[in-house]
Amino acid sequence: MSTRSSRSSTQGGGVGAGAATPPRSAAAAAPATSAYYQEPPVVIEVGEKEKMKIIEATLEDEIQAYKQDMQNRDPMRINRDLKVGFNEIFAEPDVTLHSIDCVWMNSYKVFELTKLWWYRFLSVICGLPIAICMGCCFACFSFNIIWCFQPCVRAFRINMLFIKQLWAYTVHVFLRPLTLACGGCFSTIRIHQSSGEYKEESFIV
Repeated sequence: MSTRSSRSSTQGGGVGAGAATPPRSAAAAAPATSAYYQEPPVVIEVGEKEKMKIIEATLEDEIQAYKQDMQNRDPMRINRDLKVGFNEIFAEPDVTLHSIDCVWMNSYKVFELTKLWWYRFLSVICGLPIAICMGCCFACFSFNIIWCFQPCVRAFRINMLFIKQLWAYTVHVFLRPLTLACGGCFSTIRIHQSSGEYKEESFIV
């Protein structure tokens, strides 16, 4: 009897040990939050020298792009109306109004060459100073918009927000009941077309 009880106890202990689940580790028990966790973006402070280098590199890239496309100097088609040729200005419509052929051909050459080289001469003399002046002008425009115009517009919008709320309350409290009352008064008016006979109508709504 003692041997049977000892065997049964050992078998029961084995079954209990097999049925028992092993303890879960702390890493397995912890929720998997790594999939939802995002690291904050790293902010790299850039000094003034680095900013100037970035600006210079950007300008160099733009200059290289302009050098690669020197033929198309009006990509936005701002001055497309200036594409004027000799035949768009001078025309001899009739045979009786034709000049000598050599005069016509030489006039064409003189016109085109004069326009080309005089424009180049003026651009050499005045191009750089005008570019400097226009750069200063647009820099002043940008300065005025950034430091003067936009703050004034922002202040005006803030003040108008208060006036907007005040006007909305005024309309809702005073004007809306008045207009509703006027509408109720005029809604009882009836117009009938008759041959002179009086027709009595009840005005009770």
